[in-house]
Amino acid sequence: MLKTFGDVLSKEDECYVFLADSEAVFYLAHILSLSTSNQLERFAGSSQYKFKIDLQMFDYTILQTKKFKGRAAHFGCSDNSIDDYSNTTILIEDKDLEILKKEILKSKNIAGELQDIIRNLS
Repeated sequence: MLKTFGDVLSKEDECYVFLADSEAVFYLAHILSLSTSNQLERFAGSSQYKFKIDLQMFDYTILQTKKFKGRAAHFGCSDNSIDDYSNTTILIEDKDLEILKKEILKSKNIAGELQDIIRNLS
């Protein structure tokens, strides 16, 4: 089943944003729960954050899309098969998609292959 950047998928009661795929890997952004997102934001805002800025755990953006408002989309997720994921009817707002692209491209921790694919999206 063909996926495009921004499609929302589900697996085991969790939601993911499809980012891209290659021959071997599917890149996804895991949409965290609101409580986990709040914890991540608190830690990111703490004085300890300046020492952790280059960690992959900080590769996320906070979504504004109504269904996921305030929840982090963490884009350090990949899988080698997408067969276990189901399509949803949820649409991610364009402004969130643009922010996801921007954050992926500026990250030092994201796979170069993913960054290349995102860079080539129009």
